[in-house]
Amino acid sequence: MAITLELPLEEEQSLRRRAEMAGQNVTDYLLNGVGLRVLSPTPLSEEQWERLANEAMDLVDPSLPPLSDYAVSREGIYGGHD
Repeated sequence: MAITLELPLEEEQSLRRRAEMAGQNVTDYLLNGVGLRVLSPTPLSEEQWERLANEAMDLVDPSLPPLSDYAVSREGIYGGHD
């Protein structure tokens, strides 16, 4: 079966880059992503990890305030869940 997916150029490039960073071709990456094919993850190189982390940070709204020390402390995370 052939399925054609029309994507804007920017989204296509992002998809290809993510598949490459995952060490997969685009077909395997997409099938894995929708749960039709489960592949063992390929360990990321330091460079690949940094690129993914930078891409994730680009998605964060810079106007959001940082979390407080309490919010990321053990007590802040688990407090009240004895």
